[in-house]
Amino acid sequence: MKTISSRLVMIIFFAGTVFAGQIFGRVENAGRAVSDAQVEIVCGNNTSSVRTDRNGSYRINVATTGRCTIKVTSNNISYSSSVYSYSNPVRYDFELQQRQGRPFLKRK
Repeated sequence: MKTISSRLVMIIFFAGTVFAGQIFGRVENAGRAVSDAQVEIVCGNNTSSVRTDRNGSYRINVATTGRCTIKVTSNNISYSSSVYSYSNPVRYDFELQQRQGRPFLKRK
């Protein structure tokens, strides 16, 4: 009985750390890696964020599946786009661009 209740406590405790999916990829600007950029993904009421590594790569576990918004901030300029989270990992590679003076993320 003690083992069952211990397992139940562990399941309840770790329920908040379960992720529905993973979004990963690379961020570039003019074909070069964008290092140390802030990458934030908002899915419903849940927000997750990381910084890109020296290769411009990022990997974020997200709590829900479905349509999300990704925002990349580099040199105090924010770029955003829609992405989708699935139960399996999904890759999104982006190029930072400007269109009519407005920043946007172009999917590669």
